[in-house]
Order: sequence, then C-alpha cells, then structure tokens
Amino acid sequence: MYPLFGILPLKPFPATRLGGYMWTSFAGIVLLAFLCLIAKSWWPLVFGLSMPFIFNFERGNTTWLSAAFLGMFLAWWDDEKEWKRMVAAACLAVAGAMKVTPFAMGVIYFTKWRWRPVLLCGFLSVVFVFVPWFFMQDGLAELSAMIRNAAAQSQFMQRASDVGLVELWRTVRIVMGQSVQEVWPGMKAVAVLSQLIGVVMLVVGAKRRDYLLMIGGMLWAAGNMYYYAMLYLLPVLVIELFGRGDRVEGEEWKWWIWIELGLWLALLSPLQVVVLGHSANQVIGNVALMGLMAIHLVFGGNCLAAKNAKVAKI
Repeated sequence: MYPLFGILPLKPFPATRLGGYMWTSFAGIVLLAFLCLIAKSWWPLVFGLSMPFIFNFERGNTTWLSAAFLGMFLAWWDDEKEWKRMVAAACLAVAGAMKVTPFAMGVIYFTKWRWRPVLLCGFLSVVFVFVPWFFMQDGLAELSAMIRNAAAQSQFMQRASDVGLVELWRTVRIVMGQSVQEVWPGMKAVAVLSQLIGVVMLVVGAKRRDYLLMIGGMLWAAGNMYYYAMLYLLPVLVIELFGRGDRVEGEEWKWWIWIELGLWLALLSPLQVVVLGHSANQVIGNVALMGLMAIHLVFGGNCLAAKNAKVAKI
C-alpha cells in the first residue's frame, strides 16, 4: 500500500527510462548511506551487491527509502541521547507514510514507553499520511478510493507473495505443473495462518527487542510482500554487526551461529539460481528468512552482535 506521501519522492524524476534509472540509483544510494551512518563504517556498501538490492534496482520500488528510514528508527529509537530518539520517531513516521507496513514496528514502544517520541511519531504520521491528500482534486475522497483499491490488490496478490507459507506452496505447485495464476483451494486459509504467525513473531520480537523477528513478522503479517521487501532486513544485519555490540555480552561461537551466517549468505548472495527454468532466489530468500527467524526464536537473537562485542573487547 502506497500512501500519496510515498509517491512524492518520485515526482522530481522524469517519467522516462532515464528517469527510472535516475530514481532507482538515487534511492539505492540513500539506503546505502543510511546503512553506513548506522554502522559508522563504509562496510555496508557491500550490500549494494546483494540480491535484494539488485532485484529492487530493476524494480525501483520505494522500499529503498522506507527501509532506510526504518533502519534509522531501529538504530536510534532507544538511544541514550534524546535528540536521536526524536529523530528515530520522525524516521518511523516517514517509513510508515511511504509504505504503511513499517508502522507495525511502533509496537516496540510498548516495551519502553517514552511519551515525547510517541507523540512526535503520531503527529508526523497523521501529517504525512493525510495532509498530502488535501492537495488532490477530490481530497480525502481519493484516500478512501486508494484504501479500497489497496485492499483489493492485497487480496489479489496474496498468491504472488515471496514471503511466508503461500510462497512455499506456490513453489510446490509450480514444480508439479499446477496453475498458480489464480487463487487455488485452501490458499486463503494458509495465507491467513501465515499472517497470524507473522503477527505473533512481531509481538514476540518486540518483547525480546529482536529486530529480525520483528521485521520477519512484519513481512509475514503483510501477506503480499515481494522479494525486494528483503531490503528491510539489511538494517537488521548492519545493527547486529555494527550497531549493538556494546549492548550485549560476548558469547562463544555456537553451531547455530554458523548456520545463521550461512542463512544470511544464502539470502543476500548475488548469484542467480535457476531451477527448472525459474529463478529460485525468491524461494531461497524466503526459506533463509524462515531459518533465521527459527534460530532467533529458539536460541535468542543478537548472536552475531554478541560475537562482534567479544571480538571488539579482544
């Protein structure tokens, strides 16, 4: 779902092929810049070679900017400095006003209530989501039409989601030569189950302050996320590797940490994998995300951050 605010960044770019290249290059650079700012390092530039980044470079979706601002929110929402907490609140408002789904991440405020950032985020969210519509010809009537169209589109595109349980079922049907062009029997029920699991993971992640569980839960709960939505995971990895090392205790390398590293590599690898004439990267990314969520759920999150802290101390 794209509120009007989310379309505004595209306005300065011409509606041509060159304009598309200019927009997607600009937005991709913004995301990488935010990741470097979060990490206080140039190392996140390597994520420009990751498969989700390359995939969205071809799509040009506004997830670039939404992920950038959401990443800044996760990095600063609980910072010791109040001005950073306020900036984080504003970033969440921007991220949600661009794609709506990131608003779900605000649930983490219930784990540590601070009324100033919450009020700022709420106020800016209302401004960014509703005020632009007053400049349209039919005003809020067009907002109502957008919501109806978005709801219909969401239901229609559930079968094409690259995240969650439906994607796995769709893959099996493709391998078996069955049609996936229309909603198949039982798909709706599985889609709802997948979304419910996502909501649970989001809440559990917020309670644990496990950002991977929160982002993964958000993607599952949305029910119709495409592969470029994996861009939301890049800030999580950057925060684990660079941004939270001073907040956790060091740990020995456990076997599941090696698995976690392997899953991250599988999710981000730029190698194009083709199976039976179809790209398998979306399936690999979805399965890798499931594995990462399972590891964090069972063994606890921030494993990479813990190891990073220990290395820093040495």
